[in-house]
Amino acid sequence: MVRAAAKDGSVLFRVRASLLVLCALVILPPNVRAAGGPTYYVDPATGSNANAGDRPDAPWQNPPGTRTPDGSAFYSSSWGSITAQSKLPPGAAILLRGGRTQTLDEGGAWRMDPTFYPPALPEDGRITIRVATAEEWPGSSGPFVLNGEGVTPSGKAFGLTPGGFGALVDVWGLDSITLAGAGPSQRLVVRKAGPPDPRVRIGGVLVFKGSRFKAEWLELADNALFGFEAGRLSDWVVRDTISHDNGGPGFATGLLNNHRTARGAFVDVETCRNGKGEGATYGDALVLIGCESIWVVRCRSHDNEMRGANSGEVGPPLPDLSYRWRDFESWNNGINSAQNPGVARYGFGFSGDDRPGGATQTPPPLRAIVYRNPGAGGWLGYGNGRVEVWNSVFWGNARERRDLGAFVWDRTSEDAGVFNTIVQKRPYNNFVWSWSNANPRVQLDAKPLSDHNIYRPAASDDEGFGSFNFQTGAFGRERRTFAQAAAGLTGFTGPHDLIGLRFDPRFIATDDARYESNNFRLGPGSAAVDLGVFLMRAEGGGSGTTVRVMGNGMSNDPRNYFIGPDSYPDAVADTIQIEGAGRVTITAMTADSISFTPALTWTDRAGIHLPWAGLAPDIGAFEVGIE
Repeated sequence: MVRAAAKDGSVLFRVRASLLVLCALVILPPNVRAAGGPTYYVDPATGSNANAGDRPDAPWQNPPGTRTPDGSAFYSSSWGSITAQSKLPPGAAILLRGGRTQTLDEGGAWRMDPTFYPPALPEDGRITIRVATAEEWPGSSGPFVLNGEGVTPSGKAFGLTPGGFGALVDVWGLDSITLAGAGPSQRLVVRKAGPPDPRVRIGGVLVFKGSRFKAEWLELADNALFGFEAGRLSDWVVRDTISHDNGGPGFATGLLNNHRTARGAFVDVETCRNGKGEGATYGDALVLIGCESIWVVRCRSHDNEMRGANSGEVGPPLPDLSYRWRDFESWNNGINSAQNPGVARYGFGFSGDDRPGGATQTPPPLRAIVYRNPGAGGWLGYGNGRVEVWNSVFWGNARERRDLGAFVWDRTSEDAGVFNTIVQKRPYNNFVWSWSNANPRVQLDAKPLSDHNIYRPAASDDEGFGSFNFQTGAFGRERRTFAQAAAGLTGFTGPHDLIGLRFDPRFIATDDARYESNNFRLGPGSAAVDLGVFLMRAEGGGSGTTVRVMGNGMSNDPRNYFIGPDSYPDAVADTIQIEGAGRVTITAMTADSISFTPALTWTDRAGIHLPWAGLAPDIGAFEVGIE
């Protein structure tokens, strides 16, 4: 079962220069159209749908598929020559004039469905709806805003009925569609979808039933519930997008009913100050449900009312799900203790289906920074969830829940492991490890794994380390101090864990008040240098362009740790390093092998990891000597 989302008034989208490698937005050229497709123009202020729409001086008023403000019909029966019988041609680009706002006076919600759009476009016939640059349309400057005040949302998938979903932009049953701004100063802004309706979940952009959807440079704000939601969608990506001040999640999948998505990704997105509305059932900043495979890459979640991120399933059990997190930042989430007080307000949470032997998740956060979330840093794998944390930094979490810690291991967890991670306790924390029980009828009591980590108290090794132990091999409620943990009395810490005040990571800069003032790179003399473990190892020596691999954590499948060219649309494949051989670029992966270029020669059990400098990977989110 999934639970909660975001709020506050801190500055949006500020990135500290020293953290750019982890979280900077990647500025990509806009995806305009396939070669040979026609271009159409939209200007709410000067346009008319009776125009041909193919010249800047004769634009349409709104895009094909726009509804009337009351949602009773399409705004026009035709847009120039575009009708239900003569749909938009493959490769078409619809350019929106920057600096304009569409209100109810110029049209209603946008419904992009097979009425005016061809339903089964291949990739090379992609249709793009995008804000125009000044070069493409002289005078186009700034964002294009779709303002939903007074507008009835579109609900093509389920209708605006109890339990349904509606949106200001409703994309249904289409393939190869792009929604985009032209860059950070020329976003496509979708705002004020609503008002809240107790029967219907209303939001900014809803994409349902299709494939190859892309979105970039959007801003989703002040919507009744969700900013972005998707279901029954495959091969899709949302990138360079910000979602803030929404009543529910900033970004979501599954429509709270296991409507599965596959090979999807959120890349370089930011979600903050969300979750002011429905709360427990639909309030987390990232609510990811029913994902057969999804990547969350270089994403930031902060100042949200409820959890910074949450993944799992609802309803009937699903096959195993895969949630992969890379360079994720979560800070100051769960800030509203009055908002559904029975719901855990963590930096992130992961769940399975709450049944022993049921479906599991495989979500390994890799290179995360989890900072001062008031509830806790992370809930590790409740309800048969499976989670590994690798190469991350946890600082000062559970600042308002002294009974909790950086990690809340749950007794329903099937697998939980932490590797190559730095956990810094602060004076306001009682523990770094604590326990819970999401479903008292399920107590798997599978001992968590921990190795190659640094656990550091605030001031003394007599401080609390954990609220439970496995000293006798079974779960026990006796607490342990850092000194006892260093002596092996937790029963779950590993032989390479560094536990105690003397193991100083020597971060470049730390601050308990302001996230942007921190720099979690390792300074000179850090105890974390060269003491990490490799993500994987080679299974046998060899040479060529394919290596068989085995895991050092809880999975032998390299697709759970590394990004390949087909992990999601437009994915940039990882450069990895093979111990004693060199660095290569991934070209393909299977469940037990990695193919790459150029060819290399390697030895049996050679370490395989993201690039490192020195003898072995460092502990923490940043590698010394790697920019």
